[in-house]
Order: sequence, then structure tokens, then C-alpha cells
Amino acid sequence: MNCKQAQEWISRDIDGELHTADQEILTQHLIQCPDCRQIRDHWMKASQLLKQTAQVKIPDAEETWQEIRSQLNQPKIASQSNLLPFPSIIRWVSAAAAIIAISLGIRFLLQEPPLETYAFQNEVEFVETDIPDSSPAVYVDDESGWTIVWIFESQDLDEETI
Repeated sequence: MNCKQAQEWISRDIDGELHTADQEILTQHLIQCPDCRQIRDHWMKASQLLKQTAQVKIPDAEETWQEIRSQLNQPKIASQSNLLPFPSIIRWVSAAAAIIAISLGIRFLLQEPPLETYAFQNEVEFVETDIPDSSPAVYVDDESGWTIVWIFESQDLDEETI
């Protein structure tokens, strides 16, 4: 017996459909084949778990339709006009005001802040360089808003720039 046939017989054995003579042949194969034994153990556990799970009750279609029909035939408790005590014009105005308020809020959130709000991002507290006898210069470019750091070596500096 090969493993493929043994796996088919394992499934039939778990379902109780395997003849006694075939069960003996399968048992002999399982004694010799640890892979098929492991497969049988996994399938047995899965089968036991499936049997332990609660059975799902499918409702009767006729009973379900009867319940739906009875609910459709019941009179409505409250009509639409009695849900809000305000006249309809006040409801429309309130809805329009809410839409405008939400639109303005969204516009405010999506609006880019002015360039001045980026000023705090351009502050530089300290610039250090590994170049000996050098001087850093820091400024913010007006057009781009970028912080620029220049490092001047001492030979680049003359008496007039100091």
C-alpha cells in the first residue's frame, strides 16, 4: 500500500466506511509509516473538533416569511411628521447651517498655514563643525523659507568681513 492510497483509506476509516479487512491493511501501513500516522492523528483531532461544535439551526423559511408578513401588516407607531416638532422650514435651515459649518471646518483643516507659521521650524540653536578654525553662518532664505548653514574657513575670511 502506498501513502496516497493510505490517506484515502484514512478518510474512509474516520467516516466509518472502511471494511474490516481494509482496516487491517491500513493498520499495517500506519505501523510502518510515521507520516501517515501523523496525518491520521491530525484528521482524527479535526473530526472530533467538528463533532463537538454546535450545530447551526437553519430557520424554517415559512415561519420566517410569516413573521415578516405580520410585521409588515402592523400599523406604524409614529408618522414621519411627528418625529420632529419643528416646522419643516426650521429643519431645512438647520440642515443647511450644519452643512455650511462642516464645509468651513473641512476647508479650515485643509488650508495650508501661512509661511510665518514655519518660522519656528527654521530656528537653529547651535551649529558645530569638525573643520578647525571655521565659522558657521546661519540664515533663512526669504524665497524658499529654507534654513541655510554656511561654514567659512578662516582663510576665506578677510579683515573686511569680520
